[in-house]
Amino acid sequence: MTTKDDLLYPEEAARVLAVSPSTLKRLKRDGTLPFIRVSARAVRYHPDDLEAYKKAQRTREADTAPPRRAGANGKGKGSKGATTCPSTGTAGRGSGTMTSASTVVDFTDRLAQRRARRRPR
Repeated sequence: MTTKDDLLYPEEAARVLAVSPSTLKRLKRDGTLPFIRVSARAVRYHPDDLEAYKKAQRTREADTAPPRRAGANGKGKGSKGATTCPSTGTAGRGSGTMTSASTVVDFTDRLAQRRARRRPR
């Protein structure tokens, strides 16, 4: 049976998990970490729940690495080299900027027009 003395305050639980108090709040809010509500606003954490969470977080490095995906040129992600443009079919490295034929509209002009329409004269 768990007594009230066995339960940890949020600051203590954060220290046990080596996380910030705000991270502990996020884990509680997301439902990732179990907690015990002792009053309308106060919560406590059971040490066994914290140990179970820590154990669940332990993984091997190979299990956590995301799989590499091939880039547009068939090589690994981030590889240098020429790529083929999907729309034109030409090879080359893009500048990374996007160009467009759209017109630029001044925000303040549009706001003034909208306000003028709403004002009864």
